Amino acid sequence: ELGESHLSRIYAENSLQCVDSILKCSGIEDTSISSMTFQFWYRFVMELQRFGDLRKRQELVDMFTPTLLQLLDVSLKHMQYPDEELSFEEAEDFHRERYYL
Repeated sequence: ELGESHLSRIYAENSLQCVDSILKCSGIEDTSISSMTFQFWYRFVMELQRFGDLRKRQELVDMFTPTLLQLLDVSLKHMQYPDEELSFEEAEDFHRERYYL
């Protein structure tokens, strides 16, 4: 929530460190924790696309591309089906979380 409420500052101050900290939270295996960051990433990308100044937008895209590529890796790991056998309820939860991601 903190990241979401300060998106304009993140872009204005090029706060790569803040975004990388949120990325670390996204990589936590426990999806009840990591899923808290999903709304931030959605808003982060949507706000980036709305930037009117194309030169500034491209600057930000270039700066945040490595982070967003890491986010893709994190997302793929969360979407991998677990090795162990899941109960029906666990499988339903997994599919729901996977869909949300």
